[in-house]
Formats: sequence, structure tokens, C-alpha cells
Amino acid sequence: MRRRRAHGLAVALVGALIGAAALSGCTPWGAAGEPPQGPNLSEEDLAQARERWKAADMADYSYVLEGTCGEQQLVGRWAVRVAGGAVAEVASEIPDGWTPTAEQYEGIPTVPDLFDRLEASLAGDGNTHATFSPHWGHPMALVLDPMPAAVDDETCLTVTAVTPLEP
Repeated sequence: MRRRRAHGLAVALVGALIGAAALSGCTPWGAAGEPPQGPNLSEEDLAQARERWKAADMADYSYVLEGTCGEQQLVGRWAVRVAGGAVAEVASEIPDGWTPTAEQYEGIPTVPDLFDRLEASLAGDGNTHATFSPHWGHPMALVLDPMPAAVDDETCLTVTAVTPLEP
């Protein structure tokens, strides 16, 4: 009986902490923890964010990439290291999760690759939503839905823990 009560309290505490983080806006998805929605991303907002990223002049950095929707390779959570503007190392952050080999790194995006995906999506007929870091300009959350009436074609990504590295 005590164990069940302790487990229930632990679950409630974790739920409360997650809820508080979402309500305080501590997620790249926004205040409610939901993916970016509303009007499509504007070309102007994308250009301004890309300029902030270029001004940061980061060719060597690490970040955490999490893919959460659609039927695509990027569903999961990875620690990514970029060196000289190219993906140099990827490790799964999920126990027993799939970690790509060096030959498969081309599917793991750098920050400029994410900007290119957003730009390509804007040129199409689908929906494109994103939020950007106010400091460095990198995408923090993005949803690409090339065919809104289709199922599982979406790409939902979050980018967190962007950290400059020494070359």
C-alpha cells in the first residue's frame, strides 16, 4: 500500500513539474507545449532568423535534436556534434535507441540544413511553422506539413541545448 501511494505521489509530482514547465513557456513549442501553429512562417521571419544565425558565426557546435511526428528517420532524440559545418557525431539519447552510422549522418541536419528545409517547405503548398531563438536565430521548433490532408507526412523537430564548441 505504501509503495503504491509513493508511486502515485511521484507520478503526480512529475506531472506537476512538466505542467509547470509547459505553462511557464519553458518549451520550444510555446507556452502550452504545443507545436507552433497559426499562420504559416513568413519569408521575412525566416530571413531574419537565418541572418542572426549567420551573425553568430558558428561552424562548430553541438545540439540536441528531437523528432516527434510523422513516419520519418528523425523520430527520436539525438545529441549531435557539428564540426566545420558538417555533422561529425550523432548519439542516441534514448536507451537502446537507434544511432546512425557515419554513412547515415547525411539524414541528420545541421542548423543551416534546417533553414533550407524551412525555405523549401515555404516554397511548397503545405504548412510551415517555426519558432526561433531570439539570441542566435536557430530554429527551436519546426513543423513541416507538405500535404495537410495526408497522414504521417509531417516533420516535427525541436532543437535544444545549442552550444558553441572550440574548433
